[in-house]
Amino acid sequence: MHLNPAFAGSTDSHRFIANHRKQWPAIPNSYSTFSFSYDFLAPEVNSGFGLLASSDRAGSAGLNSTTVGFLYSYKIQMGGWVLAPGLNMSWGSRSLDFNKLVFGDQLAISGPTRDDALGKYESVHFMDFSAGLLVYNKEFWIGYAAHHLNEPNLSLLNETSILPQKHSVHGGITIPLYYGPFKKERVSTLAPSFVYKTQGPFDQLDLGLYYIYQPVAFGLWYRGIPVRQSVHDNVNHDAIAVIFGVRFDAFQAGYSYDVTISDLHASSGGAHELSLIYEFVRSAKVKRAKPQKHIPCPVFYGNGLAH
Repeated sequence: MHLNPAFAGSTDSHRFIANHRKQWPAIPNSYSTFSFSYDFLAPEVNSGFGLLASSDRAGSAGLNSTTVGFLYSYKIQMGGWVLAPGLNMSWGSRSLDFNKLVFGDQLAISGPTRDDALGKYESVHFMDFSAGLLVYNKEFWIGYAAHHLNEPNLSLLNETSILPQKHSVHGGITIPLYYGPFKKERVSTLAPSFVYKTQGPFDQLDLGLYYIYQPVAFGLWYRGIPVRQSVHDNVNHDAIAVIFGVRFDAFQAGYSYDVTISDLHASSGGAHELSLIYEFVRSAKVKRAKPQKHIPCPVFYGNGLAH
C-alpha cells in the first residue's frame, strides 16, 4: 500500500503488516524506519479499506517524520480482471531536535550560539494526498501511482520547502515452471517485477525476480538505471537486494539485505529490512448484503499466497 493505495483490500483476508528498515547501519546516526498497515476487503461494497502509518528517523539531529494515512480502493470486476482506483489521505508531522545541532559560532567561541535560526525551528504538520490505479488478474498486475499531489510544505523554518510530486509505474507477472498433464500439489514459479519512480530531478528503476516454491520464496532485486551513470546527486547503480520469505499458514515473514554497489559500498553496511504479515479470514457467519462475484487477487507469492 506504500507503493500504491489501490492495493488496499487486495486479498480476501484482514491483513496486518509490520516493517522495520535499518539503512547504512555502519554510518553513525543511520536511517531507521518503522511502518504498520492494516487493510481488508469489503466485498458487499466492492471496496478495500486500509490504514498505513510510518515513522522515520534520520541523521545526527534526529529528523523525525511521521505519517498516518487512510486508504480506500474500489474494485471494478471485468471478467477475470479487476480495475482498482485508490486514494490515500494522510496526516504528517516533521520535527528536529535542535539541541543536537552545532552552529558555526559555537565552534568559534566554544559557547552557546547566537544564530537567529535557533528560534525559528519548529515542528510542521501537513496533509498529504495520493492516488493510484491498478489493473490485475491472478497472474499479472500493472499499476500507476501519484504521491504528494498537493505538494505539502515541509519547511521547519516557517519558510517554503515543497515536497515534489512522486510518480511511479510498477508491474509484475507469475510464471509457473510446470505445464505438464499431471496436477501437482505445489508448483514452483518465477515472478519478475519492476518499479520505476520519478520525483523532481531524481528517478530510479527497480528490477526484481522471485523464485517461489511454497512455503518459501527467494528474490533478487537491482536498484538503479543500468545504462546511465550517476550525475551529481542522482545516484544510479545503488544496490542489489537479496530477499528471503517464508509462510506458516496465516503468518508470513520476510527478510532482505541490500548490498550497496554505489560509492558508499565500503562504509555503509548495506541495509536490513524485516517484514511480518498476519492474515485472517473474516467469519463465514457474517452475512453479506447481496451475493458477490469473486474478486481475484494478484498472486506474487505462489499458489494463492498474496504479496
